[in-house]
Amino acid sequence: HANFIYPQSTINDPALIPNSAWQVREDEDNYGNSRPDLPVLTEISNLSDFITDKLTKAEALSWVLQGAKHYPENADSVTAMVIAELIHEALEAHEKQWEKIRQLVKREG
Repeated sequence: HANFIYPQSTINDPALIPNSAWQVREDEDNYGNSRPDLPVLTEISNLSDFITDKLTKAEALSWVLQGAKHYPENADSVTAMVIAELIHEALEAHEKQWEKIRQLVKREG
């Protein structure tokens, strides 16, 4: 997901708007109007970022392991263990993400 900057006044007096501060908003944010699903959507987005991070790290370690010619003793098994741990963490986060999605769909249905 991405963050965008929109000019949105924090001041109620229209005469002061040119001097008002800019605020950073999440994309698709509706400028403070309450949305009951927003916390769940934020959690789903954060879990997606977490999963992508873990899988990217596991992929990078896999390429290092595949391309190395001379490993110190047991380094390959330690690297494989770290890769397995990263994948396990991604799978756990994926389960949490799907549970959040199920809750959201159930609420909307």
